[in-house]
Amino acid sequence: MDYKMDYRSIAFRVIFTVDGNHPDNLAFAAQPFEMLLGDKISNDPKNFLVYGRVGKGVRLEVGFRGFTFEMDQELHDRLGRLYTIIQNEYRKIIIKRL
Repeated sequence: MDYKMDYRSIAFRVIFTVDGNHPDNLAFAAQPFEMLLGDKISNDPKNFLVYGRVGKGVRLEVGFRGFTFEMDQELHDRLGRLYTIIQNEYRKIIIKRL
């Protein structure tokens, strides 16, 4: 099951994936709105800036594509709020189902 959420308060698009083979994991890919250029490539979750998953114990694993990107205080703050949103989504979608 895949679904997309746009979080305007932090200007991120997040695509969540629940894998039927691992029902206790919630995978995600997140892209800042300013990096969504409207073309197919920039809207493909495989090319999103942030990716990862949340598993048992609400442990978050996160990675960054490209490894080098401009980090300013605003993006740093938005990433912190994204962390909270993803953990809440895990609790809402995964823990509720178990």
